[in-house]
Amino acid sequence: MRAGTSRTGSFRLVSTDLAATGFTALIFCSRQPSLKEEDDPVARPTFIPLTVLALLAGALPAQNLIRNGSVKTADGWRGGASKDQVAFDPKTGAAAPGSLRIRIDDPAAGMRSWSRSFAPPAQRPCRVLLEARVRARDLGAGAQACPMVQIYDDTNKAVGYAWCDATVEDGDWRTVSAVFDVPAKCSRINLIAYFIGPGEVWFDDFRATKTKRPITNKRPPARPQRDKPMERMVRGAAREIPWRFDLRKALEEARSVKRPVLVYLRCHDRPWKKAVDVASVEAPGIPFSDDGYKKDVLFRAGPLSDPSVAYLASHGFIPACVTYRLAGLGDGRMRWTWTPFARTGLQCWLDADVGSAAPGSLRVEANGVRGDDAAFVQVVPRHQLFRGAATLRAHVRTADLSAGAEVRVRARQGDRTWTSPPITDDGDWRDVEVEISGVTRRVDFRVELVVTGTGRAFFDDLSLKTKSGAVKPEMLSDGAVPVGGVPWDPMRPFGGSCADVATPALWVVLPDGRVHRRLHRLGPYSDDFVRRWLNDVLIETKTKITADPLGPRALDPVHGLVREGKWERALLALKGHEGDAAVRSELGFLRGWCQMRLGRLEEAFATWRASVGNDRFGRRAAACVLPTGPHLWVSGRLRAWPEKKIRVETTETGGVDGFSARASLNRLVELQLPDGSFAEHGTRLSSSTTTGSYWQPAITGLAAEAIRRWMHQVEGEDRLALEEAHQSAIDWLIGYSGKRQHGLDSFNVPYVVPALVGAGEKAAVAGCVRRLVDDQQADGSWTVYGPKRPTSFNTALALIALHQARAAGVEVPARVLLAGTRALAGMREQAKGDLFSYSPATGHGWMTTAWGAIGRDPLCEHALLLGGQGDPQRLIAALARFATHHAELRHPSKKLYDGFNTRAHGGYFFLFCHRSALDAAAHADDATKVRIRQLVHDAVLRTREGDDTFMDHVMLNRAYGTAMALCILAPAR
Repeated sequence: MRAGTSRTGSFRLVSTDLAATGFTALIFCSRQPSLKEEDDPVARPTFIPLTVLALLAGALPAQNLIRNGSVKTADGWRGGASKDQVAFDPKTGAAAPGSLRIRIDDPAAGMRSWSRSFAPPAQRPCRVLLEARVRARDLGAGAQACPMVQIYDDTNKAVGYAWCDATVEDGDWRTVSAVFDVPAKCSRINLIAYFIGPGEVWFDDFRATKTKRPITNKRPPARPQRDKPMERMVRGAAREIPWRFDLRKALEEARSVKRPVLVYLRCHDRPWKKAVDVASVEAPGIPFSDDGYKKDVLFRAGPLSDPSVAYLASHGFIPACVTYRLAGLGDGRMRWTWTPFARTGLQCWLDADVGSAAPGSLRVEANGVRGDDAAFVQVVPRHQLFRGAATLRAHVRTADLSAGAEVRVRARQGDRTWTSPPITDDGDWRDVEVEISGVTRRVDFRVELVVTGTGRAFFDDLSLKTKSGAVKPEMLSDGAVPVGGVPWDPMRPFGGSCADVATPALWVVLPDGRVHRRLHRLGPYSDDFVRRWLNDVLIETKTKITADPLGPRALDPVHGLVREGKWERALLALKGHEGDAAVRSELGFLRGWCQMRLGRLEEAFATWRASVGNDRFGRRAAACVLPTGPHLWVSGRLRAWPEKKIRVETTETGGVDGFSARASLNRLVELQLPDGSFAEHGTRLSSSTTTGSYWQPAITGLAAEAIRRWMHQVEGEDRLALEEAHQSAIDWLIGYSGKRQHGLDSFNVPYVVPALVGAGEKAAVAGCVRRLVDDQQADGSWTVYGPKRPTSFNTALALIALHQARAAGVEVPARVLLAGTRALAGMREQAKGDLFSYSPATGHGWMTTAWGAIGRDPLCEHALLLGGQGDPQRLIAALARFATHHAELRHPSKKLYDGFNTRAHGGYFFLFCHRSALDAAAHADDATKVRIRQLVHDAVLRTREGDDTFMDHVMLNRAYGTAMALCILAPAR
């Protein structure tokens, strides 16, 4: 407020910032009498009423940035769970009917939320006030409801957060608020109204307006620490097996009792904090949300909890559990930390007991190896380097060095090398320094720990720091070698590598230390499969054990019915065992499984909840219903052993003979969800709704297309079942194509269009075309990553889909096709031999190689030919490169993890690349067409699994793999 005076009177200017009304009032008082006039009543003026002049800076209320903030309907709001938990309430509201309701009955259900995005103010940077009304009822211990915002910049990176006050107790409508800054580069603000139960809450009257108020507390509300008994129970899965956690000691025991070691190999994605995390089956310090840990639980609570499997593991083998840290690259190594070097005569591992200042060092045992190779290497990326002179330091301890043995610390950059004087004698910890001159940021930097000859060496407290500048940051990672901080490979000393297989895995190591057998990709395997595999190993190694250790099992007939998919008969058979206390836990688990496969999902969950207990099958049931768990019921675990006996390094049949389209189609239809869609591993359902998954439209489109292309070759009841399944999938796609929602984007739509075109649904195809037109970037490309990362494969897929729609008579703007074709042509790298980059954005050059582009190149050449800018000879050359390198695609598909390997291949590339090559070959000469078709068919048929399904990526699972394979193997159109 400001006040002033003048010779003729006085005035007051009242300026206020009212968020609700947004006006400024200027108040003038009447002219006041002078001193003379005050003394002379005659001269005194009559009273002049107060005059108020309201100068409105904006008479209307300040603009609410949130559309439908009053929640009159649910338009624009996204619910994150089933409708029985998250739903629009049309009758309840703060000022008027309509609110967002969340109800959670299970305290362990986790967070549920409503969300929507809104645009920031046009003029920024600025400050925004967020307000909302919250009502709560029946809140339990630890429950909280809270609106919050996430602030994203123009690169789609989260740059800020703000939380309102949390509602933690029952009460009628109350207003909560938060004030936060919006930076100049803000592109969108994501609003989330979340609830952690149990209880019921309503959210209403959301407002976001510009303000000048001070910023409120940016820290999130403290999340309550809950006791999680079911999670603790599931962590203990398979604890009946007497695991050893030191593989070396297990081998010593194996030699004495003359049994092989059964190594259960598992990994975690995060560094463990305590030794107990790798020396116990529970791994209490690893978060349950860790992806590697979930896959560990998936197998431990699955086949390893089967009584027969557990008996064989305990009495026929020395069971050892080995844990390593994956670190996220999908090949068992981490890019920017210590990597053990694989070569004969060296054994390299992390020693958790020996260290310089604290436990933990890099240990190397050399057995006469010569040469100039390193035992451990760390590559320091150039962006992490500091220019100028630097010093590389290490503490080194040596023992049992033979004559001529040498231990050195070495650094390399480009063609320059710096090395320490060799250590040739035994000794306790000593300091080693290497002076380095002229570090640049043009290329990466390598630090190498070298041991030659015979002996042992320990390396600890490694450091690489610049000599210049007041601040000397550390350039090495894990230089102090913290226990659990280095993703080392525990199988290197035994002639194997964790990088060779998917984890979890079972390895058999003979008493002499040689790896004898490996069983990869354990998640989908059945109890019976693993039991048979263990029996085969015992026969091969001539290890004596009772052939049928547990005798006849009461539920064996039920197991047979389950493996054959006779769910109703299995349920009836289970009723005959209800009085058997010895099998009650297993009975409950199997009953829930059968109910789930029959679509009785609510019954299945109720059965599993009633079966939860601290025994083998009680822990399995807990894993099925635990909201944060691995959900065993979607893993496809209960599978039949293949009739043809094979050497089971995987479940693949290993040949091109025996394929039955009818059998694979029946398996595919079994995987259809109650609403008609198909989805990947992990999609949870209730009886009335599907919690949508990102790939659901694409997988449903592929499945519908596969069924349509094979239906004419099937007769009788199977034909009717296929027609019904196809129509249900098409109906789901029609409903989905009319909505602009999560998942219907430029990645999924190209897989939906062929299915809708084949079904003659032109109106739905037109809806997909509109979505692709809307999603086209300014440069003409399509991408799932944002405008700064255009992608060639996404652009090619979108163009092919648009051409398919146009051929079906759907209008497609010519300008869209032209712009997309030009954008794709611009992604060709002629300097690299006409290869297409994954993305022209910085950082993708390492993927643009003759082998790394074998999936993109035929796809992109195909799209350019359709657009009139292609070259048939370039297409033939791309297909030739595919034929040369396509065998590389199979190895990553055996992994649970889908990160790019060093050849730039991921797990799901196998079927994707083979289908892209097959479709592109249709536009090549006859000889190339025949060659590629035969090559692709043979490669795909060899991946058929024991139950007639196909799978190249475990987390996408069987519906995707089987549908894609059937599309590839379908008769030529």
